[in-house]
Amino acid sequence: MAERLDLSDQQRQDIEEIMQAGADQVEADRARMEELRAAMHELVADFDAGEAQQLADEMGEISARMSYQRVENRAAVYQLLDENQRAELESMQEQKQERSGKRHSRKR
Repeated sequence: MAERLDLSDQQRQDIEEIMQAGADQVEADRARMEELRAAMHELVADFDAGEAQQLADEMGEISARMSYQRVENRAAVYQLLDENQRAELESMQEQKQERSGKRHSRKR
């Protein structure tokens, strides 16, 4: 992506800083989500509605935080780009959506 957008050295550095700023939280959230999924799976054999709800609530909080962080990072990166780079990024995203849509439509 960096080559296709023709990022300057400063832009690359700034983007790296944006991505690293929340990396520890992202990694902790991913690890916790794995733990929560495993705990939910274990509830199949011995269901406890209260525990299931508590786990689901925590999963929702983590998922929301991760979604917010992803959008916040994308917005920060977008602000670093010039007009041409923004247009190229949007084109890349459209192509990705088209490819993704084709994959999903074949599964049905």
